[in-house]
Amino acid sequence: MKRKPSFVATINLGLAAALLNLPGNPLSAPKPGSSTVHLRTKDGMVWVPGGKFMMGSPDGVGETNEHPRHLVLVKGFFMDTTEVTQAHYAKVMGANPSYFQGCPDCPVDSVSWDNAYEYCKKIGKRLPTEAQWEYAARAGSAFNYYWGDTMNSAYAWHYGNSDNRSHPVAQKKPNVFGLYDMVGNVWEWCADWYAADYYGKKVSNNPRGPDSGQAHSTRGGGFGYNREGYILRCAYRNAYVPWYRNVNVGFRCVR
Repeated sequence: MKRKPSFVATINLGLAAALLNLPGNPLSAPKPGSSTVHLRTKDGMVWVPGGKFMMGSPDGVGETNEHPRHLVLVKGFFMDTTEVTQAHYAKVMGANPSYFQGCPDCPVDSVSWDNAYEYCKKIGKRLPTEAQWEYAARAGSAFNYYWGDTMNSAYAWHYGNSDNRSHPVAQKKPNVFGLYDMVGNVWEWCADWYAADYYGKKVSNNPRGPDSGQAHSTRGGGFGYNREGYILRCAYRNAYVPWYRNVNVGFRCVR
């Protein structure tokens, strides 16, 4: 007889209905400061209930590739609560490529997209799409950041407080979904091929990016980026070629 997955759940009834994630009835994410639903798995993932959100930036804000802002529907999924750590990566892949060695709870860095893809595949997971990443990062927020419109160091490691290096995961405040370090610490690889004009297509139902390309999307910014936080905005888009490695780049998985 198959065993059911084991979960550790922290549920506030105010949003319990969000767990239903009924097809054809997309539920908007909770608003910042509201009651939260944290349905966690024993392998360190949290349930992100499906919903709808405005992807990108409003007119007059951000970069050209963040426009036009458009409505997107996302199905529910599980996401790693934190960035993949050096300890977890080494256990699965047999080596730790990170520049910042000796910190098993720091995010693994200096990993290419190919490395990240292979890690997720080996443990039955995958990389998030850009839409999944931004939806999960925002957690119901329409502001620049998931906590508001002003940079707040209580939520992120960045140039102004990081001492120019990565730090152990989950040391900063999480967002409403219970996800840590969605901005700052290290950039996070996404599954999508990158195209600067992709938003112009206004793909609304679980967009997965272009069919092909030369670089893959990265999100969230990293520890080495400006203290003003422009690059740490939820809508900010970046990309690197699949074999690129940098001390500022890591990842997390979804399922």
